[in-house]
Amino acid sequence: MPLDGLIQVGLTEYEAKAYVAIVTIGEGGINDISQASGIPRSRVYDVMERLAGKGFVETGATKPLRYRAVDPQIVTKNIRSHIQKTLDEVDASFKDFRKNTEQHSSPLWFILGERRIDTEAKDFINRAQDVLGIIVISNGLLVRYAPIIAERSKNVKINLVMEDDLEGFKGLLGKTKLLSMPDLSTTSLDWLAGIGFPYEDWTTKTKFEMVMFSGTNALLIYKEDEKRKALVVEGSIVGVFIHSVVEGVIKSARNTDG
Repeated sequence: MPLDGLIQVGLTEYEAKAYVAIVTIGEGGINDISQASGIPRSRVYDVMERLAGKGFVETGATKPLRYRAVDPQIVTKNIRSHIQKTLDEVDASFKDFRKNTEQHSSPLWFILGERRIDTEAKDFINRAQDVLGIIVISNGLLVRYAPIIAERSKNVKINLVMEDDLEGFKGLLGKTKLLSMPDLSTTSLDWLAGIGFPYEDWTTKTKFEMVMFSGTNALLIYKEDEKRKALVVEGSIVGVFIHSVVEGVIKSARNTDG
């Protein structure tokens, strides 16, 4: 339904209904638009004048007034152009702000939202230098990131440890070295096996899905109360610890290539 989309790009509910109505009937007067849209007749004139000012409709040089819709393809093209111009201006403004901002870096950052986590994970893989280590608990996430891992494996050594279905992923991850997950239950690393951080208030709520490291930077993707979250580690002793943990798992893992 186009109503929701029109409202999201800045039209009021009445404006969206009026535009959909005039597109549907082609052209019409105040009464026609009121009947087609369900907007009170007393409000139609103001609504249509606003739409005309925004470039959605044209006004006929007649009395009584009649209106016709601007082609929706032209409208959407103009909206897209306006949004892109606005985003470019915002981006340029933020770049100016950053030049004059003193950076106080924190080593730990929490990320929420599927789209934001996806972007961060893909960026992390692309930024990896020399060696990228990955522990996979959730094969669903691996399916999502397999193409970018395969592409990055052309330039970076990637070691990937997973629990099951290794055969199913062979050939999908480029030059990535696939390793079989060691038995973590007998080690101090059992919290990686989908149980969660070894802290009392996390153990029943948090389940890891994927851990990645490159140098002293790391990305941990997990679910807490069934909501996917991520923890970004930039340098610091925490990054060194995660690096050593993942390295330990990789060294204990079995090479599936024999």
